[in-house]
Amino acid sequence: MQATLACRILPAADPLLVSDLRERARVLAKHPVRSEWVAIPQPVDLALVLMGKTAGAETHAGTWLAEDGGLILHTDEPHGVALDPPLEIAQARRWRITYLIPL
Repeated sequence: MQATLACRILPAADPLLVSDLRERARVLAKHPVRSEWVAIPQPVDLALVLMGKTAGAETHAGTWLAEDGGLILHTDEPHGVALDPPLEIAQARRWRITYLIPL
């Protein structure tokens, strides 16, 4: 989504990470590309959104769209592509949300 909407190339996800939440969190936290992004307190259009139970150990990613008060575009099994308000995601899954922009 970042490549299509913001012309930002992010590493492709390894399909094997889908079923292993701990490994996915480890890879997202330690990946070298992570150092090229900085967390921001409030989202801006096309910000990268990391979501998970613990900040720094996120297991899900999406893109912030500043439309209709702000929505997160992400893919979700088994639903496919989803467009959700951040409060709904945070409450439904008890996820912390971190917004990032490139340095």
